[in-house]
Amino acid sequence: MLGPFVAPPGATISVALAVWPRHLPLTPESFAADLSPEVALGFTASLDVLPSWRQSPADPSVAAFHTELTTQYPDLTEDNYTSSPWAVPLLAGKHTVLMHIVFTRASEICHLVTSLADHHNLHYFDPTSDEWP
Repeated sequence: MLGPFVAPPGATISVALAVWPRHLPLTPESFAADLSPEVALGFTASLDVLPSWRQSPADPSVAAFHTELTTQYPDLTEDNYTSSPWAVPLLAGKHTVLMHIVFTRASEICHLVTSLADHHNLHYFDPTSDEWP
């Protein structure tokens, strides 16, 4: 019998959420194609690598969501990593924002994300799940 899960020292446990416009078809393939090749392959980069391939959302509803979200909770930086709800910097595609939320802040931030997503007519979903909207 397995014992309880214990995270290794220094490990960050997070909850993944993403948003996508409700007017566009959403499949795992369309989601992966919208992000950088590194993210599509499941690559998790360091803070030093991420800014070079981040982009701003092109879809107006996703851009408005991203702006409102980062106004309330700025993206992760080296200066705010101890207080940020983000486990890694936000990853934006043309039609999506992928968020990894620190587990201890998941309830608070998931509530905000779902509220903002509904306001901006976006799907919200766990991209690691087998169930997609």
